[in-house]
Amino acid sequence: MADHSTRSDVLIVGAGSAGSVLAERLSADVGCLVTVVETGLGPDEPGVRALTRNGLQLPIGAASPLAQRYRTRLTDDPPRDADVVRGVTVGGSGAVNGGYFCRALPVDFDGPAVPGWSWNEVRPHYRAIQTDLDF
Repeated sequence: MADHSTRSDVLIVGAGSAGSVLAERLSADVGCLVTVVETGLGPDEPGVRALTRNGLQLPIGAASPLAQRYRTRLTDDPPRDADVVRGVTVGGSGAVNGGYFCRALPVDFDGPAVPGWSWNEVRPHYRAIQTDLDF
Protein backbone atom coordinates (compact mmCIF):
# COMPACT_ATOMS: atom_id res chain seq x y z
CA MET A 1 0.00 0.00 0.00
CA ALA A 2 1.26 3.49 -0.90
CA ASP A 3 2.30 6.06 1.69
CA HIS A 4 -0.65 8.45 1.94
CA SER A 5 0.92 10.84 4.44
CA THR A 6 1.64 13.59 1.92
CA ARG A 7 -0.81 13.03 -0.93
CA SER A 8 -4.30 11.99 -1.89
CA ASP A 9 -5.33 9.60 -4.61
CA VAL A 10 -8.42 11.68 -5.37
CA LEU A 11 -9.21 15.34 -4.72
CA ILE A 12 -12.90 16.28 -4.72
CA VAL A 13 -13.70 19.97 -4.85
CA GLY A 14 -17.05 20.56 -3.20
CA ALA A 15 -18.84 18.49 -0.56
CA GLY A 16 -22.25 18.99 -2.14
CA SER A 17 -24.63 16.13 -2.82
CA ALA A 18 -22.56 14.63 -5.65
CA GLY A 19 -19.16 15.30 -4.07
CA SER A 20 -20.18 13.73 -0.76
CA VAL A 21 -21.55 10.58 -2.41
CA LEU A 22 -18.49 10.26 -4.62
CA ALA A 23 -16.16 10.68 -1.63
CA GLU A 24 -18.04 8.02 0.34
CA ARG A 25 -17.95 5.52 -2.50
CA LEU A 26 -14.31 6.08 -3.38
CA SER A 27 -13.19 5.94 0.26
CA ALA A 28 -14.82 2.52 0.66
CA ASP A 29 -11.62 1.25 -0.95
CA VAL A 30 -9.12 1.24 1.95
CA GLY A 31 -6.29 1.74 -0.53
CA CYS A 32 -7.76 5.00 -1.83
CA LEU A 33 -7.14 8.21 0.11
CA VAL A 34 -9.78 10.83 -0.68
CA THR A 35 -9.53 14.51 0.19
CA VAL A 36 -12.65 16.68 0.01
CA VAL A 37 -12.39 20.47 -0.06
CA GLU A 38 -15.48 22.50 0.86
CA THR A 39 -15.49 26.29 1.28
CA GLY A 40 -18.78 26.38 3.17
CA LEU A 41 -19.53 25.66 6.79
CA GLY A 42 -19.71 22.11 8.13
CA PRO A 43 -22.76 20.67 9.89
CA ASP A 44 -21.13 20.99 13.32
CA GLU A 45 -20.28 24.70 12.95
CA PRO A 46 -22.23 26.94 15.35
CA GLY A 47 -25.67 27.87 14.02
CA VAL A 48 -25.74 25.52 11.02
CA ARG A 49 -28.13 22.97 12.51
CA ALA A 50 -30.53 25.72 13.55
CA LEU A 51 -30.55 27.08 9.98
CA THR A 52 -31.22 23.68 8.39
CA ARG A 53 -33.56 22.11 10.96
CA ASN A 54 -36.83 23.40 9.45
CA GLY A 55 -37.32 21.77 6.04
CA LEU A 56 -40.08 24.24 5.18
CA GLN A 57 -37.83 27.28 5.54
CA LEU A 58 -34.94 27.74 3.10
CA PRO A 59 -31.85 29.34 4.69
CA ILE A 60 -30.95 31.13 1.45
CA GLY A 61 -31.53 34.80 2.30
CA ALA A 62 -28.94 37.42 1.37
CA ALA A 63 -27.26 37.17 4.80
CA SER A 64 -27.22 33.35 4.95
CA PRO A 65 -23.78 31.81 5.49
CA LEU A 66 -25.07 28.68 3.72
CA ALA A 67 -25.87 30.21 0.33
CA GLN A 68 -23.91 31.90 -2.43
CA ARG A 69 -25.34 33.80 -5.39
CA TYR A 70 -23.83 33.52 -8.85
CA ARG A 71 -24.80 35.72 -11.81
CA THR A 72 -25.52 33.67 -14.92
CA ARG A 73 -26.92 34.04 -18.43
CA LEU A 74 -30.18 32.12 -18.81
CA THR A 75 -30.77 32.82 -22.50
CA ASP A 76 -28.85 34.63 -25.22
CA ASP A 77 -31.81 35.60 -27.40
CA PRO A 78 -33.34 37.47 -25.76
CA PRO A 79 -30.54 38.07 -23.24
CA ARG A 80 -31.78 37.18 -19.76
CA ASP A 81 -29.54 37.13 -16.71
CA ALA A 82 -30.38 35.90 -13.23
CA ASP A 83 -28.83 35.15 -9.87
CA VAL A 84 -28.56 31.44 -9.15
CA VAL A 85 -28.48 30.55 -5.45
CA ARG A 86 -26.37 27.53 -4.51
CA GLY A 87 -25.80 25.93 -1.13
CA VAL A 88 -22.29 26.26 0.29
CA THR A 89 -22.03 23.71 3.06
CA VAL A 90 -21.53 19.98 3.38
CA GLY A 91 -24.40 18.59 1.33
CA GLY A 92 -24.55 21.67 -0.90
CA SER A 93 -27.95 22.84 -2.12
CA GLY A 94 -29.47 19.57 -0.94
CA ALA A 95 -28.54 20.49 2.63
CA VAL A 96 -30.42 23.78 2.40
CA ASN A 97 -33.38 22.19 0.59
CA GLY A 98 -32.77 24.41 -2.40
CA GLY A 99 -32.12 22.06 -5.28
CA TYR A 100 -33.47 23.04 -8.67
CA PHE A 101 -32.95 22.30 -12.33
CA CYS A 102 -31.24 24.46 -14.96
CA ARG A 103 -31.11 23.53 -18.62
CA ALA A 104 -27.85 24.20 -20.47
CA LEU A 105 -27.84 26.11 -23.74
CA PRO A 106 -27.62 24.35 -27.13
CA VAL A 107 -24.18 25.87 -27.75
CA ASP A 108 -22.94 24.15 -24.56
CA PHE A 109 -23.43 20.82 -26.35
CA ASP A 110 -22.90 21.71 -30.00
CA GLY A 111 -19.78 23.84 -29.37
CA PRO A 112 -17.51 21.00 -28.16
CA ALA A 113 -18.87 18.64 -30.89
CA VAL A 114 -18.60 15.48 -28.77
CA PRO A 115 -20.16 12.48 -30.57
CA GLY A 116 -23.43 11.46 -28.91
CA TRP A 117 -23.70 14.75 -27.00
CA SER A 118 -25.16 17.17 -29.55
CA TRP A 119 -28.08 19.37 -28.54
CA ASN A 120 -30.48 17.28 -30.64
CA GLU A 121 -29.28 14.10 -28.92
CA VAL A 122 -29.44 15.53 -25.39
CA ARG A 123 -32.72 17.51 -25.69
CA PRO A 124 -35.01 14.43 -25.37
CA HIS A 125 -33.36 13.60 -22.02
CA TYR A 126 -34.03 17.13 -20.75
CA ARG A 127 -37.64 16.90 -21.86
CA ALA A 128 -38.07 13.52 -20.13
CA ILE A 129 -37.18 15.01 -16.73
CA GLN A 130 -38.86 18.41 -17.11
CA THR A 131 -42.40 17.35 -16.35
CA ASP A 132 -42.88 17.16 -12.59
CA LEU A 133 -46.21 15.45 -12.04
CA ASP A 134 -46.09 16.15 -8.28
CA PHE A 135 -46.61 19.91 -8.73
